[in-house]
Amino acid sequence: MYKIIKKTLRLININLGGNMDFKSFLIGFLLALVVFLMVGAGGGNESSKYQIRDESNSTSATIIDTQTGIAKKIQKGRVVETYNFNAE
Repeated sequence: MYKIIKKTLRLININLGGNMDFKSFLIGFLLALVVFLMVGAGGGNESSKYQIRDESNSTSATIIDTQTGIAKKIQKGRVVETYNFNAE
């Protein structure tokens, strides 16, 4: 397996010595970015716990907890109203 990796790296002209040129850095960075995106995409199956609703032409926003059904209207950093969507 090591020989295959070494040959592949030699084909794309990556130096294993210790001096890293720009091409080696770029390839490593792109590979790390791809792995990061793949790992991040794996956790996207669940729905978000919080949703934020921004009211247009207003200084307030509403934060909704989708698991409990509680919504809080926030204006200027303070909770001004609380709603419960799961009320029976």
